[in-house]
Amino acid sequence: MKHRVASRGQPDQGQEPPQLLSAFDTFAVQFAVVGIAGSVFSAFRWTLPTYGPVFFWAWAIGSALQLTVGLSIAEVASAYAVAGSCYSWVRILHSQRLAAFVGYLLILGYISAFAGTVYAAVPYMLQLVVVANPTTSQILIVTILLLLVQTAINLLPVQSGIRVNNLRVTVELAAMGVLLVVLLAVGLHSSTSILFKAHWGIHEHIPPVLLLLVGAGTGGIGSFDAAANLAEEIDRPLSTVPKSSMLANIVAALSSTALIGVGLLAISDLNKTTSAALPLAYVMQTRVGIAFANSMEAVMVVTLCFSGIALQMSGSRLIWAQARDGVLPRQLSRLSDAHVPAIAIICLAVIAAGFTLWHAGLEDLSAIGGLAAVLAYGITVAVSLHSKANGRLPRDRAWNLGRWGMINDAVALGWSLLILAVLPFENLTSMEEGLLLAVVVGVLLYLCMEQTKPRRASA
Repeated sequence: MKHRVASRGQPDQGQEPPQLLSAFDTFAVQFAVVGIAGSVFSAFRWTLPTYGPVFFWAWAIGSALQLTVGLSIAEVASAYAVAGSCYSWVRILHSQRLAAFVGYLLILGYISAFAGTVYAAVPYMLQLVVVANPTTSQILIVTILLLLVQTAINLLPVQSGIRVNNLRVTVELAAMGVLLVVLLAVGLHSSTSILFKAHWGIHEHIPPVLLLLVGAGTGGIGSFDAAANLAEEIDRPLSTVPKSSMLANIVAALSSTALIGVGLLAISDLNKTTSAALPLAYVMQTRVGIAFANSMEAVMVVTLCFSGIALQMSGSRLIWAQARDGVLPRQLSRLSDAHVPAIAIICLAVIAAGFTLWHAGLEDLSAIGGLAAVLAYGITVAVSLHSKANGRLPRDRAWNLGRWGMINDAVALGWSLLILAVLPFENLTSMEEGLLLAVVVGVLLYLCMEQTKPRRASA
């Protein structure tokens, strides 16, 4: 890693990495953290039975609204080539205190995602190796082992983890493409009218249509800063990071929407599909055969298990950047001989393992981590909007939407606020204690931070 001046991303003194990451490397990190294949399978499993095929439209609309947040993040990323993404940008444009709070929210999101994603995928992986009903102990052991393997990979020079992640993303994209082509080749069974079938039910607090919209939207694309956290290790980051990140999010949105649409149109019996344990796998079995369905499921599960490489890689750089600034213990900013923040990587792994051992609350913690990330992105968008209005965000940045940028920021901010207002009500009872704890810790961190004068960005 090398240190850059945060204001304009120019090289500072420090040791150069052996090789900077390419545009595809950057794309792959962002795409892996999104984890779109796993999200599609989850949407069929949980959203289809709850709301019906109409969730397709919520997914498409929600993904489009999520992209407005991505566009806002990309504009700021094109102005500052500095590790730490939203934390560093808020620090430059606003204050140390608010930046520390944003950093805490994102760390919570990355660690809970690292632990939760692997833990959720392990039962399916064990079933693939003929462990029909894996015990909790078996799931925990394999999850911890996978966390250790991915940690070992990330302790090597960054190119080692990048190569594994590139292979993982290539396989995932190829599998999604093959699945789309095969389903289209065997012929679709249902008419487009199936996409309008819905059963809303009744919710005590929030109209179900809003729950569906924000749930589908955040399920489609939930990360925007993964590649930006590695900005100081990327070739030409001011242009590469925003372009590659947006490309990854757009590919994720389009491919997932297409796969959901084709999967729904391929349904031959809606009632049987909805009641199946894995609805999308059931669609593949009935349309193409069990062997093909099992092979596709195996590919998706394995890629999901190893999405933690990119999550840990990005999250550790976020920790490293805050430690470099003195927000976290400075020992976490040390680089190993492999030019990676080894102590930060290990620290993230240890906390993730602890979360995993608290498996009873891991699902709720993952949901809270997702909400924390939404809040962090919302704060970043608000700071960006305020900075544009005051002329503090550099106008000669590589990614500039011009006058549409502030309009996009306003839409992204409104969308983020809607998510924060609606999504907690879906699991309010189970989440409230964990959410309260997360907020209290974050507020205490915010109050304990020394207020510093924000560094001005050149116009």
